Amino acid sequence: MYLELPELLIDRVVRAPSRPELDYAASSAVTRPLVDPFADRASLLSRVLLESPGTTWTVTGLAQKAGVASMLSSHIVRQLAAEEIVSTRKEGRKLLVRLVAPRRLLEAWSQRYDWRRNAALAVAAPVADEERFLRRLVKMMKGHKWALTLLAGAWRRTRYTPTDRLHAYVDVATNAELKEFAREMEWVPDRSGRLVLLRPTYRTAVWHEMQSVRGVPIVSDVQLIVDLWHYPVRGRETAEQMLLRIEDRFRRSTLHSAAER
Repeated sequence: MYLELPELLIDRVVRAPSRPELDYAASSAVTRPLVDPFADRASLLSRVLLESPGTTWTVTGLAQKAGVASMLSSHIVRQLAAEEIVSTRKEGRKLLVRLVAPRRLLEAWSQRYDWRRNAALAVAAPVADEERFLRRLVKMMKGHKWALTLLAGAWRRTRYTPTDRLHAYVDVATNAELKEFAREMEWVPDRSGRLVLLRPTYRTAVWHEMQSVRGVPIVSDVQLIVDLWHYPVRGRETAEQMLLRIEDRFRRSTLHSAAER
């Protein structure tokens, strides 16, 4: 610091004591950007936490269950802990992780994800009788990876909000492939079509814990919730109904753990 005024002169250098660990942390913060916890493969960790809301995991065990690297698991856990979504505690050399705020997790997720990020193609498919069409669709799609989502998927899980439009993810990588897929199925693009094909933004995670209801493939309940969160026609309402199930399991597991202690 150098300061010169009438009748005053200060010329002084003060050095802070060296803290190598702080220097490393500061340099790491600058050179290593945070991993988006709700990117495709990273979101697998949040999916596992929500699917088993009462489970205590090690960072490695959580990574293995999600099928991701332990380093990625460690990065994501730190971010979720900073937002008080998970709690962590040391046990020997292990770091134990437990979901403590399912709703906060989904609210944070919804700030980074919107179902409209998935490319969509509405087609004029013969959906006069929905159940009959779905039975035919299962046969037509044999050999292809696909699954219902949004209200069409949620209706078959909860019978809460009926819909006359079917949204289905199809395992394609580009918009051109999506159009080619519709052409092969002999479906003509039509904005008012009752069948809407979606190219998934989550190329990997969207298929995690895929389920089947009466032979029809449906994405996981977690994917249904995040898809419905911003859906305009009773989407958030339906997502809330599905979230209540997760919160109920979370409360019961918390009470069970407290009783054991």
